[in-house]
Amino acid sequence: ALIAQKRLSPDSLCRCTPEETATIDQQFNCRLPAEYRDFLTMAGKRSGKLFQGTDMHYADILNLRPDAEELLAARRLVHLLPAQACVFGMHQGYVFTFFVPDGDDPAVHQYLEGDSFISKPWDHFSDFMRDAIAQHILVWPNLDDDAPSV
Repeated sequence: ALIAQKRLSPDSLCRCTPEETATIDQQFNCRLPAEYRDFLTMAGKRSGKLFQGTDMHYADILNLRPDAEELLAARRLVHLLPAQACVFGMHQGYVFTFFVPDGDDPAVHQYLEGDSFISKPWDHFSDFMRDAIAQHILVWPNLDDDAPSV
């Protein structure tokens, strides 16, 4: 839809290969939910300005759970992160997002540094994506970047 609206060109996207998606399956120890898999197959390595400042692409995904645990450990809250949680995003080191793989479009949970709880701001991964896109468009009506192809 962003390409059709001319807000993002295909050149600003770089998808994960099937092998890379399989690596994430293995890392998360699950079959990835369909909505998340769709994101990876469209923009898993680069997505223009969408998610700028957020570690959410393939190069970062495999290391996010330890980072999330470290953030929680600082407040002795590691127990809040479910064992099956798939941490897929971390913004600037102070907030992370995850889902528990229980369907094709799971809820997205979030932890914000300083909180003593984990919230569930989005009932579905697709809701998270729509909200993120809307927020980014407010800042950058054109989401293209000048990064070279990966």
